[in-house]
Amino acid sequence: MKNSDQIKKEIGERIRQLRVQKGMSQEELATAVGYKSENSRSTVNKVEKGINDITQSRLKAYAKALGTTVAYLLGYDAYWDKCDKQFNSHGERNKESIAFDAVEQAFGKEAAKLLILFSQLNEQGKEKALDSLYDLTEIIKYTEQKGE
Repeated sequence: MKNSDQIKKEIGERIRQLRVQKGMSQEELATAVGYKSENSRSTVNKVEKGINDITQSRLKAYAKALGTTVAYLLGYDAYWDKCDKQFNSHGERNKESIAFDAVEQAFGKEAAKLLILFSQLNEQGKEKALDSLYDLTEIIKYTEQKGE
């Protein structure tokens, strides 16, 4: 299990790599993320080095500014591998990538993970997965009951 310092460093490194890939300076990223203080470049520098913690809302702002997902910044590599294929040569996201983010926002990370895994299946696998999900929804202990 990784400790919080390791996680902060990994998040910071992902942020730095994406910033450099996009040709952004730390000042530009600070502005895009919404930092307003005079030492905002220093704040981004500390985040990239894993010194500063990042709030959830700020993590979302970093993801948006860098054209990625919170899932990638947090190290969900399988998610990123899928999304990475969804960027064109100009770094613009396609409809599938945007849809994954929308599912995550509307239904949570588990639903987005489910969609990503489902999208990796062939037609036969998709049919089997749907059959299994239908079966699970027939078992009361696995379903959310309205009004409870």
